[in-house]
Amino acid sequence: MKANRINLRLKKIILLSIWVIIYFKINFGVMRSTVFLALLENDQFFLNLIMILIIYLFCRQELDQSLKELNLSMIKKTLLTLIVLILTIYIYMTLVFDSFEVASQNYTIEFLFAAIIIAPLREELIYRYLFLSVTDSKMGKIVLGVISVLLFVYGHRHMHNGNLLAMMQVVFLSLGTIFLYLKEKNIFTAIVLHVMFNAFVIIMSLIY
Repeated sequence: MKANRINLRLKKIILLSIWVIIYFKINFGVMRSTVFLALLENDQFFLNLIMILIIYLFCRQELDQSLKELNLSMIKKTLLTLIVLILTIYIYMTLVFDSFEVASQNYTIEFLFAAIIIAPLREELIYRYLFLSVTDSKMGKIVLGVISVLLFVYGHRHMHNGNLLAMMQVVFLSLGTIFLYLKEKNIFTAIVLHVMFNAFVIIMSLIY
């Protein structure tokens, strides 16, 4: 059993290292590979799919077990966290910007699928699952949690035109998913929260 845990942790460290290289290449590197550039088309859709598949194949047993353990009590706690998250963002945006508005947009089916399903899956599997499960140390989780939030927020800078005050919404989402994952020890609670939050934002943009 201990050998299996060590083996799984090594796999996660390898996956996390690969992703960090890809992250910095995307955000700070120079793209010369036509294959890599092709993976980045359509908002990195194919790259996201590949990352999800690889993480699942490497960590299949643990992820399957987590999915089986997902229950109604966890879903209720996820809904409660979503409500608190939305209220927190509403209060923050009202205090800082005097309003809570989501820009109206026209969405394609491909975009909706990527935003509501693919992005939450990939982001939670990487930023929460990989980052926070490679160590059992409390201090290690705090350090890696802070790093994951910073990288997650920076990766979403284009959504808010680099406005640090507006990007606090992404920080709140990160903290909410981290809280759920660490409390329930089930990554699918964080995934469900992220899915519901993205769906809420999209619905609000359609209403407004």
